[in-house]
Amino acid sequence: MRSEPAGQALPLVLVGAAREPDAAESSPWRGAPRARWVTGVGLISYSLYVWHEPVMLELDRWGLLPRGPLGFAAGTLTALAVAVAGTVSYWLVEYPAGLLGRARDARGAPREFSPERGRAGRG
Repeated sequence: MRSEPAGQALPLVLVGAAREPDAAESSPWRGAPRARWVTGVGLISYSLYVWHEPVMLELDRWGLLPRGPLGFAAGTLTALAVAVAGTVSYWLVEYPAGLLGRARDARGAPREFSPERGRAGRG
């Protein structure tokens, strides 16, 4: 069984997460979750998740993902391209859709998106 670098790092991450809270206060990693780039990746992470599999499967189906040592490089370049597509789809689809949940009507009340539900309460 071959060991992957990410798999080797996982125990270190788990041990770091399980440390005592007082030790975490002095850690140089303390502010890492609030870093702008980490927040940005968190925002687009679902788009990345949604886009990566169909893109990778199609490229593999067309025989465009090489095997062997070049496969990692091709996968990395594809992941970067998918990151761009995921970022664009976040800002063009997910973000505006999220704003709909906060939309208000002319009276300032939450906007009703299901007209049938809105009429049911009116006699």
